[in-house]
Amino acid sequence: MALRAQRGVDEIAGALTDARAGMGTDPDGVEQSLKALGEMIKLAASLGPDTRNLLLTQVHNAVRAARRESGIVKEKIARAREREAQA
Repeated sequence: MALRAQRGVDEIAGALTDARAGMGTDPDGVEQSLKALGEMIKLAASLGPDTRNLLLTQVHNAVRAARRESGIVKEKIARAREREAQA
């Protein structure tokens, strides 16, 4: 059981790393993926309560970061479109 839990933790850590890497290009998609990951964590029977809570906290923090990044990306796109319209 412990090995299975560790594999799950490793997979989740990898998914969080991938999510952080993708935030600059697709923060909305990353947010959706992270929400799905959170649901997976909630349902993972192999995780103990402390591990589950830690992972959920990490996912929730990443979701907040994706939301912030989404605002930044959308603002950059709006500025670029405005510059194009002025040109």
